[in-house]
Amino acid sequence: MFKNLLIASAALLTAGTASAFAPKTTKVESDQFSFFPGNVELQQSLKTRAGEDSPSIDFSISDQPYTAYRLNNVSTGSEVHFAFRLSEENATVFADDVIKSINIWTGTSTTSQPYKNTLTDVTLFILDDLEGEPVYTQEAKLGTAGFTEYKIDLTEPYKIEAGKELYIGYYFKIPNAQQYYLTVDGYPTTDPDGCFVGLVSNGKVAWDNYADEIGSICLGCTIAGENFPQNNVILTDLSGPTYAQPGETFNYLFLIQNKGFSASSVEFTYKIGEEAAQSITQTFDTPLTYDQYQILTVPMACNTEGMDVPMNFTITKVNGAENNAKNPSITSGINCFEKSKGFPRVSVIEEGTGTWCGWCPRGMVMMEYAAATYPEKFALVALHANGTTADPMQPTSALNLIQSLFASFPSAYINRTYNLENMTTADIDAYVTQYGDQPSAVEFTGLTAGMTGEGSLKADAKVRFAFDITNNNRYRLAYYLTENNVGPYNQTNYYSGGSYGVMGGWEKKGSSVRMYYNDVCRYLLGGATGLTNSLPAAIKAQEEIGHTADIPTSTITGAKFYLTAFIVDNQSGEIVNAKQIEVENPYAGVEDIAIDANAVSKKYYNMNGVEVKDPSNGIFIVRTTYSDGSIKTSKESLK
Repeated sequence: MFKNLLIASAALLTAGTASAFAPKTTKVESDQFSFFPGNVELQQSLKTRAGEDSPSIDFSISDQPYTAYRLNNVSTGSEVHFAFRLSEENATVFADDVIKSINIWTGTSTTSQPYKNTLTDVTLFILDDLEGEPVYTQEAKLGTAGFTEYKIDLTEPYKIEAGKELYIGYYFKIPNAQQYYLTVDGYPTTDPDGCFVGLVSNGKVAWDNYADEIGSICLGCTIAGENFPQNNVILTDLSGPTYAQPGETFNYLFLIQNKGFSASSVEFTYKIGEEAAQSITQTFDTPLTYDQYQILTVPMACNTEGMDVPMNFTITKVNGAENNAKNPSITSGINCFEKSKGFPRVSVIEEGTGTWCGWCPRGMVMMEYAAATYPEKFALVALHANGTTADPMQPTSALNLIQSLFASFPSAYINRTYNLENMTTADIDAYVTQYGDQPSAVEFTGLTAGMTGEGSLKADAKVRFAFDITNNNRYRLAYYLTENNVGPYNQTNYYSGGSYGVMGGWEKKGSSVRMYYNDVCRYLLGGATGLTNSLPAAIKAQEEIGHTADIPTSTITGAKFYLTAFIVDNQSGEIVNAKQIEVENPYAGVEDIAIDANAVSKKYYNMNGVEVKDPSNGIFIVRTTYSDGSIKTSKESLK
């Protein structure tokens, strides 16, 4: 067993349409990646190869490439084996077909751009027993392009037997420490078939499985023959609003995947609450091939008032026949009520960042913009994490959340359901335009806090719901402590010099910037799922509910910090509302933080984000730039 070895990742591929649907929850102790400015198209299988009599499909457990990893604590020359499993069930489906090629996605070397692959010499293999000897081997060469799929034809196609599982893969010797060779799709799964990793020790391969941590290896095979699954389409993910006004039409997006040989049409059925089921038929201009994705945009309306009205979606037919998929359905829920019955919403932006992360200034620019432009709409939380080097601001209390929410750095989510995929100021504007006025069914009627002694804060929150609900620990309270002007620490900056374009002034700074940090998470009370039993099992509409929490403040260093109380829907993971207040810290040290540079400019912005040339009475966002290029953003009250 060597799961502790797998702790470094290399390069993030910003995917195409599919990546907008669900957060990827890679659990690794450290991340190192390079920004990939292009797109990876949705995976499509090969059609019948030219000149072949038999049709063929590309079979893989994995989705499209997302990132690449390497094994730590192994040396150059160590022998590593990768494989996926063709299960007994799948072997029966493809019985008497043949494996024509083994298809390998390369990783990347971190020493150059564009992505390069230095792992070229591999040995293909097929096993019928993970602990046994190969039933097929073949020497092969990969190309030098990184993040590229190479399809290597087998000298002798291998016949698949019904009910006989196979392990299909390749092995190699690690070429150098800079190569990240384990390319994965980044979707952790309880299905172990896609991620077998073996390390040779004392002449024997010791196997382990990482599917539950990093997803499946981008590895597959081409199968040719006549036996293929038919009329089989699954719903893999969905994206849609969490609130709807009764009777108003809204769009839901569904990511479907064809698991049959071909799909020219699907019948899609949805049911909302106790309303009658509705069906639509979608015909494709070009039939979907095996494993191909398609996005369905379905207009619908909810006429059932309430919180979390149940929604059920099913692919009922494929090609006019019954869908043969084992799990053709997916469920969700929506809040449906008149806007006047709801409450204003404060959304929480959680940013994954690190001092070691050269692309993380991108997130800082976005967070500064959100603070200056929409101060009343967002509560901001910067979650720092260790990476290639330690980050002194990593909050131990939030590590589980960081590991479950962020597959790469920088990353950011709003309310844990809206992925700020590009992390631009335009993304913030788009969210506010589309969702900024959506009401919440829950509100904070009060939030107060006071220090009860050095190192301890007592918080009192009051909330109310718009509807009667049976809660049973679904909705829970949680609390963040955040602090501004933390530092100074050195921030790695890959935007230095401008070769990656304009990035809020970071392109004019050095490769390492001494700076102070804002919105730094100092403590998370309640973890990723909130505090158990923090709200009653049965909740009455409009009834005020109180909650008191004691929160450690030992990591707070300044005279002021922020308390953010928020409510988590523990079923969907969504943060449904929040409230943030400023707290005085009488136990802060009296000495000022040392600044090694002089202030060269100071700009004031009002609470609407508009620059004010001559500020007078009021609360302002102040952005101070120092001679060393560092920037501090703070709130100041002028009288």
